[in-house]
Amino acid sequence: MAKTASLKFAAECPHCKVPLIEPEWSEAVDRQQTINFWHCAVCGFNFETINSHIVQSSRTDFIDKYFSHHLAA
Repeated sequence: MAKTASLKFAAECPHCKVPLIEPEWSEAVDRQQTINFWHCAVCGFNFETINSHIVQSSRTDFIDKYFSHHLAA
């Protein structure tokens, strides 16, 4: 029996529930948020989503940010 690959859809149209693969365009708000603008080709509905990203810092960044004033003394 042949296997079929399952697709992970990025969004679903809130109006007609059709799965959408990728946004029309995206805009980075800052390092932690992206706004995606979607258009459904089936019903013509437009909408946007906001994605939040977890930005990982290195241990050195964390120490510099929160403890540098203690290290300088």
